[in-house]
Amino acid sequence: MKFCRRPLIVAVYTALLFPLYSQAQLYNYSYTDTRGTKVNAEPTREYLNPGSAITLNLISGLDRYERVTVTRSSDNVQMFQSVTGLVTVADRITAADGSEYYGKSMTLPVLGEGTFSLKSETLDNKSNVVATTSYSFSIDITPPVLPDPMQWIRAGFQYGSLDIFGDRTATQAISLSNVSDARSGLDKAEWFAIDSSGVRRTVNAQLNALTGVVQALAAVAAGSTVAPVSPAYYTVGFRVYDKAGNWTETSHRSGIDRTIPSYIQHQVRNAKTGVWEDYVPGMTIFENPVKFRYKRLKSDSTNFNGTDFGWVDQITNSDNTYFYTEATVSYPETYMYYELHTKAGLNVNLQYKTLKFTPGNGVAEAPRYLSGQYHFRDANTWTSSDIVRFTGPDCVDLGRVNVEPRSYVQTATIVGIGSCNVSVGESSCQVSMNYCKTSGKGYVPYQIHIRGTGSYANLGGLQSHFYTYWDMNAPVINSIVSSPLDKTVVMLVTDSDVTNDWTNYMWATNIFNLTLKDTSNKVSTLSPKNVTVLNYQLKQVTFDYSALPSGKYTATGAATDT
Repeated sequence: MKFCRRPLIVAVYTALLFPLYSQAQLYNYSYTDTRGTKVNAEPTREYLNPGSAITLNLISGLDRYERVTVTRSSDNVQMFQSVTGLVTVADRITAADGSEYYGKSMTLPVLGEGTFSLKSETLDNKSNVVATTSYSFSIDITPPVLPDPMQWIRAGFQYGSLDIFGDRTATQAISLSNVSDARSGLDKAEWFAIDSSGVRRTVNAQLNALTGVVQALAAVAAGSTVAPVSPAYYTVGFRVYDKAGNWTETSHRSGIDRTIPSYIQHQVRNAKTGVWEDYVPGMTIFENPVKFRYKRLKSDSTNFNGTDFGWVDQITNSDNTYFYTEATVSYPETYMYYELHTKAGLNVNLQYKTLKFTPGNGVAEAPRYLSGQYHFRDANTWTSSDIVRFTGPDCVDLGRVNVEPRSYVQTATIVGIGSCNVSVGESSCQVSMNYCKTSGKGYVPYQIHIRGTGSYANLGGLQSHFYTYWDMNAPVINSIVSSPLDKTVVMLVTDSDVTNDWTNYMWATNIFNLTLKDTSNKVSTLSPKNVTVLNYQLKQVTFDYSALPSGKYTATGAATDT
């Protein structure tokens, strides 16, 4: 792509401050649109959506006539022609914006949908043409098509739905698919929420006009801007506009809940007395694994409070005021955690590695995983952690598992891959494998279990994962467009590998640059001025070249995914 930078002439802007109308000119189009809103459209507006007759407000000079001809572009059929009366001092018009001009107004017949050319000719008092101005406009009165119902997109975790959702955790987004507009094209989308008093609040939604996908991310869809009261019920939905101003909307009755009940008490069962005691860091335990439970208020649970707002997870037992959820903890833990969920899909979790106990006499500690490293066969390099990312074809042929030494043999198992034993007093072992990736993209985590053996076989369990990622598909640069007026270049980039769920960070394209080469082959590389996320797969990247000298450049864009 090639473009030229040209100096701007200040006089052009100065002249615009003092408009003197001595020739035919259209001031604006005036009409009531398809939704009943009064519209005064600039003559540069490409698409109109009249629900009534269009009035042309024409600027002219004194002692002049205006002749207007409208022709349908598709078949060159003349749809309208008329001449105004003579413009006199009585035809001084004050527009809605306060500006004044001499002119006439003229009402067009119903033209139907399509593209039209408008020619405005100024005639003197002898009907001679003294000036001509031409315009083009399209009429579109058909709103966008929303064929599919709204979809609640899960980010992960549990619970949540379109009926009841929150601003994070389980909810990734609310989405619409297959949105289209056959005439003027899709323009923008709004997400709205209407409260019980009928107050409507809106925010911008993401629209990918290339794929026809509209979405509101969780933080927007359930945010305080549209839903200031939480928890509460709202009528929520999308309104989608085309470029002519027509719109269609779809809605759903949903509960929005951003809250997590505050009362949670952790308790440990004393193996000597059988009494449940409130957890205190450093407390002595007399058995391993440890019996552990969560104590919560029944009034905070949807199982007891008769609402959709509050806890909705497992119940072991209850009394008049509280309910309890029991678990077993193998101490010390390095990975395992327990999650408590609300019906809206929010959660809190307790990382068992944060628990601190003092083992009593004769109580052995469980295995503790420390780290893992993996060897690429072809590259002949080791990873620094248990995260393995393939950026090209290769194989992992060896994995090293590091643990704390114990007085018993420990077995390390990478589920589905292989296993090895850590001898008494030793701190590592190696697993042989032949794990290869050569194309495409994907993500697979393989569980790593570290367990005791013999009489200690009840200690340990899931400790970490062998995390594998691969992405060998390049993003696509859809377009590179220069804007000489503001000295920017805008690049549209699509990465079809990016997912609309919690894994999207794994494939996201976040590195962009623009190389500009002038006629002497001097190269300048620009970083983005800003990056706008238009949709989870589509980004608009803006580069500023105002610091470069005037001249002719060849632009080359680059986009790199993770």
